[in-house]
Amino acid sequence: MARSRVEGAPIAGCELDQMRMTVGILADAAQSVPAGAAQFLNCTPTATRIITLPAVTSADNGKFHYLRNGAASGSGFDLTVNNAAASTIGTVAPLEAALLIVIAGAWVVTMVGLNT
Repeated sequence: MARSRVEGAPIAGCELDQMRMTVGILADAAQSVPAGAAQFLNCTPTATRIITLPAVTSADNGKFHYLRNGAASGSGFDLTVNNAAASTIGTVAPLEAALLIVIAGAWVVTMVGLNT
């Protein structure tokens, strides 16, 4: 099996050294996701919450967030996802998830309702 690191030093040209995935827990509140936030986000709301994504340009194409709503099934506590201009781009229902990705310089909801 090939290794991407040898004694802590990156191997030149190895894509795995460029790909670092991080996980974050969002507070139970309406909030803005900072530009350097984790790729995998989880929020367990106790009421419907608005999550606002950072401003992006075409230089951010391919950037993504996987957002999971950990609220109890049937609670009705949705996560409403807005872009930086406060336009709603999607809603994530309880125990569902969405993949949010930058395409052509704008946030797009590419999957929703994954029933996690």
